[in-house]
Amino acid sequence: MNKFYQEKLLITITVFISVILLFGCRQKETVISANKESVIKIDDSLFSKAKEYAKNQLETNLSNSKIERDNIFMLLAYAVVYADWQNSDNKHNRGYNIGSVLVNKENAVVSWARNSVNVKKNMTQHGEVRLIENFLKEVAQKDLKGYTIYTTLEPCAMCSGMMFLTNIERTIYGQKDPAYGNAIERLELNSTSLPNGYPPYPRKVKSEGSTLLNRHLLDYYYDVYMSERKESHITQFLTTPEAKYIFSTAINDLVNYTIKFEENKRIKKQALEFYEKQVLGS
Repeated sequence: MNKFYQEKLLITITVFISVILLFGCRQKETVISANKESVIKIDDSLFSKAKEYAKNQLETNLSNSKIERDNIFMLLAYAVVYADWQNSDNKHNRGYNIGSVLVNKENAVVSWARNSVNVKKNMTQHGEVRLIENFLKEVAQKDLKGYTIYTTLEPCAMCSGMMFLTNIERTIYGQKDPAYGNAIERLELNSTSLPNGYPPYPRKVKSEGSTLLNRHLLDYYYDVYMSERKESHITQFLTTPEAKYIFSTAINDLVNYTIKFEENKRIKKQALEFYEKQVLGS
């Protein structure tokens, strides 16, 4: 068997094991829990289709140290949201089930925030905006050059603009937003060939979708959700049992995440300590 087919077989086995670990009948016991919930009921048939879709969407690249770090921080972002889950998106809630974490150049989590547009009575209070504003105020520095934001929903135009202006290096998102997403890509468009066109925005922010199964399952369920409705918003989808279940697995998945690269053991430990002390302890 040549190297190509050995790698292909390894990828297939890895994906299969990941599906079993993430969506098996029973998860391992963990010492950390976001909150105690009753059983979340979902459609088993539809969930099976979602798992198959997610498996097919996974990148066919062997894991590397950078992807492993991204997975750690993305699972933490999902867990931050689930720790204060909103069962509806009405005006009396804190806000929407969207949140973010900020990671510095040394790969340490330094801040977190959730969407709080309702409790603040301010529609600018998205998770990413609050994350940036709060941290810059706390540390008294003017920008975030070299930092990365992990956010559970693809950034909107407002949040993307703030990332550009504060020199954020990368953002990794945990769900695609077909309506309000691609804001970073739009700022990078070069329309100078058109009459009155413009060059791309002078600063760069790298935007990437997470490779986790969670991201692909959320994308799949949202497509199904919208196919059954004439009008709806992604924030409404993010109160469904399907979305809730996918977010609910995150902290256990992080605790039980098998680290392949030695340098990431410290990073996982710090992320879990941050969750317990800064998120649950706040």
